[in-house]
Amino acid sequence: MRASIGTGVALVLVAAVATSAAAAAGDEAATPATATTAVKATIKDAPQAYLRGCLSNARGRMDGKFTGDGWTWHANYPMDSFIESYLATRDRAWLDAAVEYFDWCIEQLLTGPDGRKGWLGAAYRMPGRLGEYPLGDCLLLEPMLRFSELVLKDEPALADAYGKSAASYVALARQLIFEKWDHRGIWHEDGPCGVYTDWPWTFTEKEPDHWQPPPAGTHASTLPINMQVHWGMAALRLWRITGEPAWRDRALKIFNFAKSRLNLYDDHYSWNYWEPFGPWDIKPDRPQDFVTWINTHPYRDYQLGEVRAFVEAYQRGITFDETDMRRLVRTNLHVMWNGKTGDDVAWNNSNAGVQKGAFGEIRLPSKPEGMFNRYAGTLWTSLVAFDATARQLYEAQLAPGTWQHAFYHNVTAAQPPSFQRRLAPAEAAVFKAPLHPCCTITMVAVIPTVVQRGSDTVLACQGRLPGALKIELATADGGKVLRTLKEAELKLIVNHPWSTGDVKPGRYRIRWTLKGQYREMPVEVR
Repeated sequence: MRASIGTGVALVLVAAVATSAAAAAGDEAATPATATTAVKATIKDAPQAYLRGCLSNARGRMDGKFTGDGWTWHANYPMDSFIESYLATRDRAWLDAAVEYFDWCIEQLLTGPDGRKGWLGAAYRMPGRLGEYPLGDCLLLEPMLRFSELVLKDEPALADAYGKSAASYVALARQLIFEKWDHRGIWHEDGPCGVYTDWPWTFTEKEPDHWQPPPAGTHASTLPINMQVHWGMAALRLWRITGEPAWRDRALKIFNFAKSRLNLYDDHYSWNYWEPFGPWDIKPDRPQDFVTWINTHPYRDYQLGEVRAFVEAYQRGITFDETDMRRLVRTNLHVMWNGKTGDDVAWNNSNAGVQKGAFGEIRLPSKPEGMFNRYAGTLWTSLVAFDATARQLYEAQLAPGTWQHAFYHNVTAAQPPSFQRRLAPAEAAVFKAPLHPCCTITMVAVIPTVVQRGSDTVLACQGRLPGALKIELATADGGKVLRTLKEAELKLIVNHPWSTGDVKPGRYRIRWTLKGQYREMPVEVR
């Protein structure tokens, strides 16, 4: 998330990130139960009054007819709240408000130089130019797909009133989230994983008829994980709505990438905001450096949203298993939370455990001005699906009369905590990443992981500590080391080009060892 929040309205709306995370546990999927359960908590806001506030906030952030990257983040905030308010109250007026808000957002679409529609606005870090950031379509259409899933799959009785709208959102999501960006070439696959890159093409109002390529020295890079998972959730919803296996495959590759980059330590996970995936992520003039920063993001909203997506993937039988969910619970409640409640509650970021293991202390970043209380960890509210303590902590921060409070009491709390998958098919597609306990190494990557024999690949590593680094080739199961590929003094980064000309075709692992701890990544030589 890049957008900053500067108004009181937006501060209220940011809570949608947290509460929609609770919904990602799959609570709304238990339609018969939720549809008949008596309403225990009420919402003080009337649907139309709430809608007017949302529209006012979104209109105020437009630049004339233009929207753009920052606008889509803000326009996204209230979208799930309409759906959750309906699920909490069973009042269709909330769905009416949702359709009005969604359709208004769709009305703001403009046509780009190539004839494709998008939410166009100021180009990111390019003053005076207009562009389209790839994530904007996902941010707005994924909640619309959630609405469509509710109408077309969970509560068919809604189809008479809302089926036409739901179908139109599905068609638009196909077109804008996937077809458009696949055509523009920002989707990349490598083995079992896949990612999206950014797209720094721009135009001007004076020359609106063609996209201009990025300026010299500007390179597309892999998008951060907090952005990747929005595509993953959109694909998951399209899969359930349509039954088409291509959407399942797309979601699998996205979430497999995220899981492959998890850092296991002391039976919990930490992970970085950004991870390299392709050669475009290495600076061409500085091969020992990456195009962006690699570390855990200090703003709480990033991993809050990522965990929401991980939980949703788990509930649908994609990539993650129960062990993964239990490790996320341990991260949040044993590493990040200080164990206190009320005014004394405090949170570390998820890398607190690996920092303490590596440095003997937790190194907190300095809080910049204007970041209010977002510059720290927080409760990962989607974990309320699994854990009673998470529920207690979440309930304590809810104000009666809010839609968040009503949704929790009327929907979430109606089902006991459980690790039972709620939307999974008969057989889950769990990705088995080679995860080993390690606090000394921040990142490892094989770029690419599938390589033609005789070609080079890059064995990338970033350390949390300096020291003697050993890179080894091991069997596919990691049971036997076959040879040492590189020994080097690691200061921060070692990007080792490895020629595969003398390696038999097959599957292997690359192992990086630093101070007696190691991490591994698979590699396939064809």
